[in-house]
Amino acid sequence: MRDNLGFIDSLRETREPLVEIVLQPGTRTVVVQDPALIHQMLKALGPTLDKGRLYDKLGQLLGDSVVTATGRTHVRRRRQVQPAFAHTEISRYVDIMRAEVAATVDGWEPGQALDVREAMVGLSLDMLAKTVFAGSLDDAVFRRLRRDLSVVLNDVGVRIMLPDWAERLPLPFNRRFDRARAGVRATINTAVDELQASGHDTGDMLSMLLRAIDEETGEPLTGHQI
Repeated sequence: MRDNLGFIDSLRETREPLVEIVLQPGTRTVVVQDPALIHQMLKALGPTLDKGRLYDKLGQLLGDSVVTATGRTHVRRRRQVQPAFAHTEISRYVDIMRAEVAATVDGWEPGQALDVREAMVGLSLDMLAKTVFAGSLDDAVFRRLRRDLSVVLNDVGVRIMLPDWAERLPLPFNRRFDRARAGVRATINTAVDELQASGHDTGDMLSMLLRAIDEETGEPLTGHQI
């Protein structure tokens, strides 16, 4: 598909609340276009609705996190991490992100050609460094995490479209993605283990998330859940 936005925009011309499209043979994909139905999905059906193939694939990278969890597990985990997203914390993150945007834009030269996607991915990863891992990873480790995350973010869209059996083929694309995914998980798990062992509060989001307690089990988040 060469014009993704054009294709999505063309669906509106059908004026149908639900439009079925084919993204992968044997898999049904339904695009919900009616605002009332979207509201019902997100609010009334949210706790029980399956998030679908995209989040199944993301779960391979992100683990059993609040982003990928479904149903009541998602609701419970969302409450668990809520303190990290309190108004005061969000305000602090906004200030950090604003500074990162300003620094990035200041580095651009008039007339310079930019790959917008690459620039935005880079900016997002820099924001991630300053908000989530600011006090938990040294520069060398974060550069490695940034490199691995860049590979995953660039390739995850293709993986979503591939049938499961294709992911097991010994192709360079699969090997690169699998190495990067393993690197991301290893880096985060190591950071979590070291932070838990030290008991220090580094002041970043990772440190705050590790203080969150599951209301049912009384246990903190694990690296897999973060």
